[in-house]
Amino acid sequence: MLTTLQAPGVIPSFSRSSVGNNNPYSEPLLWTMKYRPDYPANDFGNVIDARHWVEGFVGWYNLEYLHSSMGFVTLDHRHRGLDDAVLAKLVEVYRRAKT
Repeated sequence: MLTTLQAPGVIPSFSRSSVGNNNPYSEPLLWTMKYRPDYPANDFGNVIDARHWVEGFVGWYNLEYLHSSMGFVTLDHRHRGLDDAVLAKLVEVYRRAKT
């Protein structure tokens, strides 16, 4: 199996399931989702409730959540090209606070 994967240049992953670095993109998103204060303690009850919660989460995540890896701007700021202006304003706020 390993030889078959390597022939076309595929690099197999040997990480175990339930390890935080299995997928560097989905793992932080799932962590953020599960540790939201409004995440249900037991279950969603039904698929409609789950979809409704996820819709609200996606809106919050894209429009309100300040991503530390991007300098504390939202995904919407980055997507619309507003992140530089937001970060410049933040630098000015810090400068004023310092003085």
